[in-house]
Amino acid sequence: MKVFSVLEDIQDDVVLNGNVWIDETFLSVPKSKIKKRNGKKLRGISRNKIAIACAKDGNGHSVMITMDTSKPSIKSTWDAYGTHIAAGSALIHDGEHSHSILIQDLDLKSEVYSTEETKDMSDDKNPLRQINEMHRLMKRFFREHDGYDREHLQDWLNLLWFIMNGPEDKYDKVLSFMKLAVSSPKRVRYRDVMSGKHD
Repeated sequence: MKVFSVLEDIQDDVVLNGNVWIDETFLSVPKSKIKKRNGKKLRGISRNKIAIACAKDGNGHSVMITMDTSKPSIKSTWDAYGTHIAAGSALIHDGEHSHSILIQDLDLKSEVYSTEETKDMSDDKNPLRQINEMHRLMKRFFREHDGYDREHLQDWLNLLWFIMNGPEDKYDKVLSFMKLAVSSPKRVRYRDVMSGKHD
């Protein structure tokens, strides 16, 4: 919880520009056993899934934001990406309908590659490979940390963002985190964590 507190606002000021790849991926809601009346698990995009907005630009900067929904909408798409993409950038995406709000309100150039068009492409030829690789690393991270819960999903995403961005040298990364921790005005008390409350 202390680490999460230090990294809570880490992505707030990130603004991507130039060529920006975006796409949503979906994680299963842990400990959720929502099923059909016949007892079978729900398939596809369902209440057992939660959408994660992912974006990356040509400079390697990225954002990962939970959308708090199982199906992206105009509102959730704007809330997730709207402050993180510079106006006039080139949006490279799969043509998801909700992306239209970004193109319209941020005056973005749109470059669409549909899922049908890219599904059989090799990774090296796929124009969405930048964002696909981001999805792959994210899902690997959550498989290795399968104790995460929905309540703290954005905190886990902030931690992954910090791992994937910033200094490449691991010692510089630790130093960067320590500087953030020392300058953080936030406090996490043991009794607050145990009672489910922290500030």
